[in-house]
Amino acid sequence: MSETSAPPTVYRYAWGNNSKRKHLNGRLCIIEATGALGSVQIRFLDNDQREIVSRRALRVLREAALAR
Repeated sequence: MSETSAPPTVYRYAWGNNSKRKHLNGRLCIIEATGALGSVQIRFLDNDQREIVSRRALRVLREAALAR
């Protein structure tokens, strides 16, 4: 029996209310790990940078947006 895994969901980092978050705002990422109290470890797709952020800062990117 072969196992197939779904591709990871791509998210867009949506917060930009301070200098660090402004730099992260709008970048595409995937969730690598989840933690307590809504925190997640994400990896940005453009340069493989990893950050620990709030899950509330992420927005699901629909396939139609990826095709543009």
